[in-house]
Amino acid sequence: MKEGKKFGYGYSSWGGSIANVINSFAKTKKFKAVAGSGVGANLAYREIKNNKRPSILFGSLKKPNGSGKVKHAVVAYGLKVPKDTFNEFNTYVCHYGWNGYAKVNISGGLIGSVTSYTI
Repeated sequence: MKEGKKFGYGYSSWGGSIANVINSFAKTKKFKAVAGSGVGANLAYREIKNNKRPSILFGSLKKPNGSGKVKHAVVAYGLKVPKDTFNEFNTYVCHYGWNGYAKVNISGGLIGSVTSYTI
């Protein structure tokens, strides 16, 4: 994360550090940006559902092919809310960051931190 080092946040990537980098970068470019972070998936759910804003999910997420988990960050931009909310979980529609994985559904794993933003 070259920009993170440039703004004094190092190379770490978790919800808080990425929010700081987005805000610092936007300020240098004179963009009106607001980025914030939180713990767990509730922030992402609210931002996507209520405000139609993407969120970056950080955590131990299921791999796109379903085989095991990977520590990774993904951009979540949509939701699939189940009809049976008692027995099923919300699924996030994400861009996983690799070619061919622009519309990946994630419904499992541990979401540790979240960055939400508006530019």
